[in-house]
Order: sequence, then C-alpha cells, then structure tokens
Amino acid sequence: MPATSVNAARRPCIYRELVVWLYVAGLAAAALAMVIAVATLTPEVRRRIVVMLLPVAALALVIDSALAGWVTSTMHMGHTVPLVPAQWAMLVLVAPVTFLAGALLVRRREETLRMVALGRNADREQPLGQ
Repeated sequence: MPATSVNAARRPCIYRELVVWLYVAGLAAAALAMVIAVATLTPEVRRRIVVMLLPVAALALVIDSALAGWVTSTMHMGHTVPLVPAQWAMLVLVAPVTFLAGALLVRRREETLRMVALGRNADREQPLGQ
C-alpha cells in the first residue's frame, strides 16, 4: 500500500513536467513556423517587418537597461518614485524615433538598390566601348 501512495504522489509532478515540455515544444514549433514564413517573403517585405519590430525591441531595451534602477528603488522604498520628465520623454520618443530611423534607412536602401539596377540595365543596353 505505501508503494501506491508514493506513485500517486509522483504522478502530478510527472504530468507537470510533461505539460512544461509540451509547452516548450509548442513554442519551438511556433517559432520555427514564424522563421519559415518570414524566410519565404521577399527581401523588401522582410526589411519592413524588421522596421516594424524594431520599436518594440528598442523600448524593451530602454525599459530593461535605463529604467532598471527605477524599478528596483520603487520596489524597496515602500512608495512609488515618479519618473522625471527626461524618463517620460525617453519612453515616449524611443519607439517613434526608432521607427522613423528604420523607415528612412529602408527607403534609402531600396533607392540605392533601384539605382544600381538602373545602372546595370543601362550598361547592358550600351556596351562600354561605344
């Protein structure tokens, strides 16, 4: 009888581990599906997707690095420490500035590629010796 109670006590732990591994496998499968879907897109679309995701990454980086001390001090003081205007400006401006910079870089890159393609086409139509 004691062996049955030991096995019964271990079952929930085994099921929890199984659920965790299934969850991790599901996340890995979803990540792989996203990578495959993005890899099949044209380079122009991939660049635009990166530009759309950059503000989220930049904001997460700012919150984790620049505001890490604020979170720690607020948690241990017992009362909330308000953000200063520079911190608010940083939170508000990081995402739009990152998006605009990325959009300008994508536009410049595509214009450069377009001009290179036009030059190559012109070289094909007119040989160098003429």
